[in-house]
Amino acid sequence: QGSVWSNNSGGTLDGRVKPDLVAPGVEICSARASEATSVAGSDCSIAIDQDATPLYVTGTGSSMATAVASGAALIVREYLGQELGLTEPDASLVKAMLINGATDLGQPDIPNPSEGWGELNVKQSIDPYDGSAKLDLLIDTGRGLGPGDALVQQVDVQGSTLDITLVWTDQEGSVSASDSAPKLVNNLDLIVTSPSGSVYAGNSFFQGFSTISTSSDNLNNVERVRIEVPEVGVWKVEVRSSAGVFQDGYSLVISGDAQWVDHSDLTTSPESLRITNDVIFEGEQLLIQMKWRNEGNIATGNYDVEIYDVTEQQSISTITMPPLGPGETETWSVQHAFASVGSHMLELRLDSLSDVIESNDELVGTDNNIAHLEVMISKQGLVIIPLDANGNEVPPEEHDEASSRLLEVLSTTTATFDFKVKNIGTSEATISVVSTPVKQLMENGALSNPSDEWTRVLSDSGPITLAANGQMNDNVSISISMIDETADPTSDETPVYAVPGTFVSRVVVRDIQNPTILNSRSFSVLVPRVEGVQILASGLDDFSALPGEFASFDMSVLNTGNGPTEYVVDCQSQSGWATRIDSILSESISLPELARLEYVTIPIQVLVPQASAGLPAAGHVETVDCIISSPNEGGPAESLSTVLIVKESRRFETMLLDDAQSPLPPLAAAPDRQILNMVAIDTMLEIENIGNIHQTISMTISLSESTWDMEVIISPNSAIPTAIESFDGSSSFEFVLQGGSSKIILVSVTAPPSASMGERALLSFRTTEGNQLSVVDSTRFVLEATPELGISSLDNVEALSGELTEIPLSIINSGNVALDLSWSFFNELDSWSTALQSITPTSIQPNQELDVMLGINIPDNWPVDSDGKIVTVYIEGTNPELATPSILETKEITVKVIETCSFEVNTTSRISVDSGDSIEASILATNTGNSPSRFSIEFSQDSNSLDIQNTYNHDAALPPGESATIPILISATEISSAGRELIVAEIQPASDGCFVVESDWDVYVDILPASDDGITNSLPPFVLPLAFILSILALSLVVVTLRRTSPKPEDPGEELIPQGSALMQGEASKRRMNALSTNVADETLSTSVSQSDLDSVLMDSLPKLDLPPLPRINSDEENSD
Repeated sequence: QGSVWSNNSGGTLDGRVKPDLVAPGVEICSARASEATSVAGSDCSIAIDQDATPLYVTGTGSSMATAVASGAALIVREYLGQELGLTEPDASLVKAMLINGATDLGQPDIPNPSEGWGELNVKQSIDPYDGSAKLDLLIDTGRGLGPGDALVQQVDVQGSTLDITLVWTDQEGSVSASDSAPKLVNNLDLIVTSPSGSVYAGNSFFQGFSTISTSSDNLNNVERVRIEVPEVGVWKVEVRSSAGVFQDGYSLVISGDAQWVDHSDLTTSPESLRITNDVIFEGEQLLIQMKWRNEGNIATGNYDVEIYDVTEQQSISTITMPPLGPGETETWSVQHAFASVGSHMLELRLDSLSDVIESNDELVGTDNNIAHLEVMISKQGLVIIPLDANGNEVPPEEHDEASSRLLEVLSTTTATFDFKVKNIGTSEATISVVSTPVKQLMENGALSNPSDEWTRVLSDSGPITLAANGQMNDNVSISISMIDETADPTSDETPVYAVPGTFVSRVVVRDIQNPTILNSRSFSVLVPRVEGVQILASGLDDFSALPGEFASFDMSVLNTGNGPTEYVVDCQSQSGWATRIDSILSESISLPELARLEYVTIPIQVLVPQASAGLPAAGHVETVDCIISSPNEGGPAESLSTVLIVKESRRFETMLLDDAQSPLPPLAAAPDRQILNMVAIDTMLEIENIGNIHQTISMTISLSESTWDMEVIISPNSAIPTAIESFDGSSSFEFVLQGGSSKIILVSVTAPPSASMGERALLSFRTTEGNQLSVVDSTRFVLEATPELGISSLDNVEALSGELTEIPLSIINSGNVALDLSWSFFNELDSWSTALQSITPTSIQPNQELDVMLGINIPDNWPVDSDGKIVTVYIEGTNPELATPSILETKEITVKVIETCSFEVNTTSRISVDSGDSIEASILATNTGNSPSRFSIEFSQDSNSLDIQNTYNHDAALPPGESATIPILISATEISSAGRELIVAEIQPASDGCFVVESDWDVYVDILPASDDGITNSLPPFVLPLAFILSILALSLVVVTLRRTSPKPEDPGEELIPQGSALMQGEASKRRMNALSTNVADETLSTSVSQSDLDSVLMDSLPKLDLPPLPRINSDEENSD
């Protein structure tokens, strides 16, 4: 303890203090690596690992000390953050605090190469003591300094040891410099001044403490002042940047029995006053530049600053400045011209009215509010006297006028100035004459390079010897010519004038032996504004157009003036036709600004009006005048006059109109026009001659469907319309149209009755004029779906009770659509039955008429109904192509039942008679009419096998619905053959006032054979057929059984044929031949069914209404009452 390991002594080749600090690093207990095999230190802990190897050993060296130093720096950083609120302290501040609290080891001899600034002492760094007395810790960090700037802090010290440490982070030094060369970039100096005025420079130490010195340290970025017994009072601590660049932040740490003293200090420096002019002449305007700083630690208030000419004892200028913050710099500049020659002492006075309380001013401390600068004012010994245009001298007040010339821009490019150079000094002078390049004087007073190339020529540039003032040859005459090399106003092609403006060249004369004696004068050439314009037209040879189109030519406008100019273009035609200039529909436009010799080409377009009544006529000549002028009064103007020729126009227009005289769109965008059968629809084509000559128009009209009718009429609305014949759907003709006239063609199209729905016809108009392309206008007609269905029948029908009434119906499709038919019937009475007596039609074609028979079956004994009942027939027609789902047609028929006398005859049981025998059989007669009636029956037969009663009369009226049993005597002769015989019973009603229905009824009589004709004669008639059927079934069973027991086929392939198949019938050779027969294959492999087959199947599948036997009515009874 208290010593330094000598092997780590520092020192650098460039002389810096290194190391900065030392830290404990001897016999430090440290962790031992498990893989370490050779350890120099000894065990320092009882802790061991699994193989009894110690976990800790002692170590000595910088490796041990580094860890201690790092921990110390971390403690200081933590203290700054937690105690002082500096969460992100600068590295220079941590370093400054560690160095400021370091302990000098051994004899007081810091800094030295062995310990640098001493041993780390964290407690002293963050909580300093002097023995038992606690010291204050002052910190100033984060301030920036530029080169030459300084910041002064004042510290009130009451005793004890005073430690002051300045640290900053310097920029990287040069890597190419030698090892012994200083590496410092930003050189900050620490200067501490005691209350008595003693100055201590940073790092000036002897035996561990600072000594009075003004020598600054130019090597280290750490500077310290350590006073063992400081004076009591206010100390001044100054940090000054003496070299380098701007230092962004430094750290200043002070420990001692001390407190900050807030103060402001306006401070001047040797650079506070500056004039850049090398030589200052009497009366010459110059700029005095001033700057100063506030080197205090608080801002000033408002203060006054004055620049004072001590020699003349007069104030040059005074200004009131705003508050200046600590460490900030303020500047001020003043324009001034000295009125007398000789030495002048300038004095800068800060806070001239003593408004700011400062730590240093004329009242307290050192007066640093004053800065001085001595300037020498010379009197010129040479003068330049300009001469007027006639070569004569002019008074001084006219010198400026004589130094300016107005250039005759239309004729010349050169301006020449004559002047004299006179020596007003008292001795001979040898002079040189130079001129500056020609510059253009801008409006803001600045000089810039001219756009033209200007040169200047001096008639004599020296050296020229001038005698002393008042002697012969004390002046010389010289001229300067300023020439615009770009301009050429007399060019035979396009003149080029000098660009307008003021052009300046300064002539400087100087005494060669005494360069401070000089004089100069500016000569100015004023180039006036000149305007000029040229125009050139192209395309005039073909300046023509059709009516409704633009005729155009190009006109180039060239600005021949010497500056930017806006020009106005006016173009008009003699008839006031519309004019378009540079794509703008106007007779007058302003062109964009054109620079000197810039040109623009603009199209001039004149619209030829649409032809109206043939005008403007072909070959018409229209004069067009154009004027290009400047908007400035008195400016130049150029004019151009040309003629426009109207071309021959053979244009015509067509418009297709419908029957409502509304325009039809093009065919591709137009819907088909609906047309009905036998209904004419009109189409009009209007043709207008929009050209300017008469035209011969060829017209061809065609209709794609030749079966449709087409009528063509020219000028249908005129007094004498003209009909044009058409043949096979086509018509062609010619007519003449005068200019501006029009013609209307009317075409009426009619679809024939036979045309079907959806048929289309294209009506086309081909219009041609001369050799021009044809114009085709078209419209398309489509036959509109017109489903029309009608039923024709009797409205009133008389029906008979108990009889079938047939009513003929006619179904008519008068439309152009095929319809599928659906039938239904409605009766008021459920007991009546209604149906068609023929095959029900399922469809009907356009213009087709179907005749069917409707049957109404009236029940027996239906009473007389004079009012009748309604029978309604419903027919629904459908077609999937119709817009509406279906159409429904109905027909109501009134059926009246009249008084009816009718009967039917039935047998009560089977009638049979033996041959040679006779029986009395009974038949039943029933009144099926609706009126009581008598009746008679006549019996007849086709053969003479039976003897029958011929007539039976029933004289009593039989009420409706009643029946009467009628006896009939039947005898069979012995020679009558056994079998069934037919007897026809013709019943004849007899009554007054009713409609008599005579009818025939079949009565069957079985004649049985005699009993000795065999067993079959005694069997009933149905036994024999039944026995026959049973025998057939038995025979089939035997055949099947035999087939199953037949031998195997000769061909093994027959095993694949199922038993009982038709392919197994017959011999094998015959079956093979049948199988290979192609005609059989064609029949059996047909893949289509004919339409007749389908119709036959559909008709067979329709329900059939069984018809009762037709009644037989005698002609003499039809009209009976």
